[in-house]
Amino acid sequence: MVTVERVRDLLDYNPFTGDLTWRVRSGSRGVPGKKAGSLTKNGYVELMLCGERHYAHRISWFYTYGVWPDQIDHKNGIRTDNRLANLRAANAGDNAQNLGKRAKNTSGHTGAFRHRERWRSQIKCGNTQHFLGVFDSPEEAHAAYVAAKKRLHNFQPNVR
Repeated sequence: MVTVERVRDLLDYNPFTGDLTWRVRSGSRGVPGKKAGSLTKNGYVELMLCGERHYAHRISWFYTYGVWPDQIDHKNGIRTDNRLANLRAANAGDNAQNLGKRAKNTSGHTGAFRHRERWRSQIKCGNTQHFLGVFDSPEEAHAAYVAAKKRLHNFQPNVR
């Protein structure tokens, strides 16, 4: 188990830039003064620490607060932006509120789905799916989604 003391012995964290840098030599890549971590296929920065893989945003939080969070949310949705001002502790439900437009989205608008010749809108809050209606345009369906999101999602009320 990695301790906060060990993390602080091995790394420096700049909360304004989000950079983790090595303080001491650690393995072949851990050169003092060099940025720690590398980009993964899923877009996060990951590093080896004490023989374990860790995401940089989780290490940054642990370094600062001394506790491992359940999950970390990047407020702006940029997975490499590990500035402390952009990170917040979250649970799975909260973190899901900050998802952007899905890759398979065909309408170009979050919350708008093709339904026969019209556009359907729905939103999930907790374990409840809320049907918002069927609309003539994807813009109208999206507007209904945005209004519901502001009403239901207190963690991330803005649509990305």
